[in-house]
Amino acid sequence: MNKALYTLLLSMGFFSTFAQGKPEFGMTLSTYSGTAVLEQKGQVDLNGFVRYGAEVMTRLVWAEQWGVFAGIGTHAFYANKTLSGETISIASNYLVVPFGVSYGIPLFKSEEQKTAPLWLQIDVGAHVGNLRKHEEDSVDYSSTQSNLGWNFGINGKLGMVYQFYNKFNFGLGLVAKRDLTDIKDQKITQSNALYASLGYRFR
Repeated sequence: MNKALYTLLLSMGFFSTFAQGKPEFGMTLSTYSGTAVLEQKGQVDLNGFVRYGAEVMTRLVWAEQWGVFAGIGTHAFYANKTLSGETISIASNYLVVPFGVSYGIPLFKSEEQKTAPLWLQIDVGAHVGNLRKHEEDSVDYSSTQSNLGWNFGINGKLGMVYQFYNKFNFGLGLVAKRDLTDIKDQKITQSNALYASLGYRFR
């Protein structure tokens, strides 16, 4: 009963927030880099690095707090594995389409300010990804495969966003991603990275 009442009150607050006027449209460009684990069926998991992560995101925000987002991005995964005593370098390039909901918590807002200059930003969502290219190289071996398929995963962000000149914002924080389905018997799990973003709100 308590859980049902809590869910009802949360839902009412969510939809009442969306009803408060028209949403504001914004765009965000972000870059990220960190670590990840590549799971491969029948093989040992590989620890590697996520590099060259970049996303372009569009956002709709209601009442300065609730919002929805969708965009497109790319990143590369790098790792090394050993096969028959030989080291093989792995490079995988992904196309990612993220989407989800966001919530902002204003910090240090004064009575004179219409909006807070500093926010705690929480994003929760999902993504579909395409393995555009997978390369394996060693001294005596080289292999390149392209367009290997699509998969599905979940992601989340937690960071601080600073607003300046009313329409611009700059963010720093953590982003986590995890693939739930495989592409060619492999998926990236435990992806944790630092991100930086620059955004613009059309007001």
